[in-house]
Amino acid sequence: AARRDETAKLTRALSKPEIRGQYGEIQLKRVAELAGMTSYCDFTEQASQRDGKGSLLRPDMIVKLPNERVIAVDAKTNTYAYLEAVNEPDDKKREEHLDRFARHVAEQAKKLSDKKYWSAWDGSPEFTVMFVPGDHFIDAALQRKPELLEMAAQRGVILASPSTLIGLLRAVAVGWHEHKLGEETKELVRLGVELHERAGTHQAVV
Repeated sequence: AARRDETAKLTRALSKPEIRGQYGEIQLKRVAELAGMTSYCDFTEQASQRDGKGSLLRPDMIVKLPNERVIAVDAKTNTYAYLEAVNEPDDKKREEHLDRFARHVAEQAKKLSDKKYWSAWDGSPEFTVMFVPGDHFIDAALQRKPELLEMAAQRGVILASPSTLIGLLRAVAVGWHEHKLGEETKELVRLGVELHERAGTHQAVV
């Protein structure tokens, strides 16, 4: 009973879009922290552009890649219908809520594709990460729309749960580490050449 009461409170809270947005942003920041990538991620307040029609493009997080490209991450997945299903005692109505939830996920993937976040940032790859706040959400949507992942990918949208996004960000972190090592190696080579040239000049003077 206590768990159902807590779920009901969460359902009421997340019924407001602004609360869902804040919840998603908090989760994204936590994911970036766990992946050790906070210094390479810009959040909503830093990252906004307008498209060719003047519409504001505002992903929730921009991930900077070492090759000067970026990945846009959107955390506005509507999970309200799923929470209603969890809180629904009637089996038939619960299934209706879950069907509606799967439809919302598919609609959000299409909206992200239509926004074309990547067109607003120089060097951005042609895909957007759609952050879904739990594997159970993705599983519930896929049970009702098995084609969802393929459909979204064809539209340039990659669905990612927290664990999936952490894996992606850690892979990016490895890329940054290797990039820094490469830059440091280049600098050592440059310093070595400069030292060699100076030594040669000194010998010539002597």
